[in-house]
Amino acid sequence: MPPEERINQQIPVKLVVSNTGSGTARNVVVTDPLPARLNAVGSEGRVMRYEVGDLAEGQSKALLFMVSSAHTGTYKNTARAVADGDLSAQATDETIIRKSQLALTKTATEKQYAGRNVDYEITVKNVGDALAQNVVITDPVPDTLSFLSGSDGARLVGNTMTWDVGNLRPGASRTVKARLKSSVTGTVPNTAYAKSDQAQQVSATDSTLLVGIPGILLEVVDSPDPLEVGDMGTYTITASNQGNAPGHDVRIVCETEDNMEIISASGSTAGTVAGNTVTFSPVDVLPAKQKAEWNIRIRAKTPGDVRFTTRMTSRELQRPVMETESTTVY
Repeated sequence: MPPEERINQQIPVKLVVSNTGSGTARNVVVTDPLPARLNAVGSEGRVMRYEVGDLAEGQSKALLFMVSSAHTGTYKNTARAVADGDLSAQATDETIIRKSQLALTKTATEKQYAGRNVDYEITVKNVGDALAQNVVITDPVPDTLSFLSGSDGARLVGNTMTWDVGNLRPGASRTVKARLKSSVTGTVPNTAYAKSDQAQQVSATDSTLLVGIPGILLEVVDSPDPLEVGDMGTYTITASNQGNAPGHDVRIVCETEDNMEIISASGSTAGTVAGNTVTFSPVDVLPAKQKAEWNIRIRAKTPGDVRFTTRMTSRELQRPVMETESTTVY
């Protein structure tokens, strides 16, 4: 038998029985009981038996069969030949069956803002006891991500990142990296795969939590400006969520100076007038790319360079957003 082989490969076993005596060996029979977990190819029997017949002086007969095993280890195989007249002989040989086995690990950026880059590190290791040949790592890019770059000669085949690792000796490993760009919020899993000519494919998955942020723009516009004493005017307040996540508990409070009288307040939520101040009920949720709008009607009372101040707060804002609009009253 060959000194080494791999699992599930056909291994040739060659038995040679020879008559080294000075007469004819009659009714020669060769038997070979196979060791446990070593199986004959094409036969369910555990003992290989060959009726050779007679062997003349100096004559030899070669017998060949194939075995295989799905298990690693050292296999010692002993065959025995017998003939009439209590003639017998035996011979032993052994083979070591090895296998390459891949292990794969993957780490991803744990948490990132949507629209930012996500980094991956993938490590393949040969944890078997045989050479892993032509190792390849593949990593399909999720639909919500886009490829930016990869280390170690990464190729983008279709929408799959591919690394040709080559051969890995037992215990050897290789680490590659990739950078993708996110586009949406949510948890995005990503699975990488590794395989070789002899080893079974393995996979590893890690996920990134992509979070969004509300970006609420506060705008205040007066109309008309300038304003004559006694005339009516309108302040329009707009809160536009330009971010990629909803804003919560958005509150608007407006205040004017004594030069003006607040007549009414209306809009996306109800407003309460108290003197020179209007407080609007909160917007519970302002979705991304949506806006809320309010209008305050005023009457000009006395001339001056008047300031109209709006304050916006929300659950996500750590500080109020202030917007001041100037109006000339004459």
